[in-house]
Amino acid sequence: MELFMKLKRTAFRGRPGPRVLPVCFAIITLAGLAGGCLARLLAAEQAGSALPGDLTQARAIRIEDDWNGLSTVAPLKAHYDLQRGASGFSGKASFSAGGNRRRPKETMEEISIPGDKAEAFLKMLSDAPMKPGAYVPKIRHTDDYPSIKIHVQLKNDTVLFFTESQGEDHIPWGATVSGKSYVVDSDVPSKALQSLRPYLKRDVLNKLAEGVERSGAARNLR
Repeated sequence: MELFMKLKRTAFRGRPGPRVLPVCFAIITLAGLAGGCLARLLAAEQAGSALPGDLTQARAIRIEDDWNGLSTVAPLKAHYDLQRGASGFSGKASFSAGGNRRRPKETMEEISIPGDKAEAFLKMLSDAPMKPGAYVPKIRHTDDYPSIKIHVQLKNDTVLFFTESQGEDHIPWGATVSGKSYVVDSDVPSKALQSLRPYLKRDVLNKLAEGVERSGAARNLR
């Protein structure tokens, strides 16, 4: 900014030439871009310093992707317990639909996530901007209660990302690292989870929900 003021004073001692303003605007633009880059670097550094280790070296991943509300299919639950193997992460997934009003429909599936996809997912979580603070979910309406937890198990610690916020990306998220609480005011955890969708077999949960709806409709006809 000091450089800009010097240029401004020098340029406007006489009548400004046709190139003075474009040069000044260019300097302002570059300064803004540099400031934005610096802010992103600082956020990444803060996130990295809060983590107890490299998340891409995780030994296990556990995901709980639940939703509840006033619906015949609620609650919806998709839980994944995945262990690192030679070619990626694999394990069991348990799915459940219904239960608030009648016995839930449940099933289990085998899940496998390729190593490169799992590493990209963990790298995204590593880059999530975190700041110390108590988590407060963003809730704007009733009958819509998501609950998502991502446990990343390292050698000597477990990092937890979680949210109960409404909305497409469930911002803000919270994080627990070495017993300390953080706020993640970003869509990074949501985007990371979405990157795994092709491997999480959510269609199985959808079919269970459809079965619960059909059962409810059939009972209403009796």
